[in-house]
Amino acid sequence: MDPADTDRVANMDSIFHLTEFWGKRLNVNSEIRSIIQEVQTSLEMRGTPLTDASVRKELQILATNAKKSIGKRGLSMRSEALYRYVENSTALRSEIVATA
Repeated sequence: MDPADTDRVANMDSIFHLTEFWGKRLNVNSEIRSIIQEVQTSLEMRGTPLTDASVRKELQILATNAKKSIGKRGLSMRSEALYRYVENSTALRSEIVATA
């Protein structure tokens, strides 16, 4: 993104509070917390150690299952994207592993 565009977006955000609005509207943080708990519970119930590799694999499985549900279940595209987001976030994966 062009640095000038970054400034424009920041200015628009400060005027219209878009980040705050969409953050509340989409409730993404709450859904990410739910995904973290879902992965922890799933691996613990199967007796799988909470490692970065096992967490990443579980998130890949969940994302693939969500993708297969597109057109069959509501918000499947969004769910897939959130699983992929957590999968690609070292900090969030580390948070899951840290509960071990």
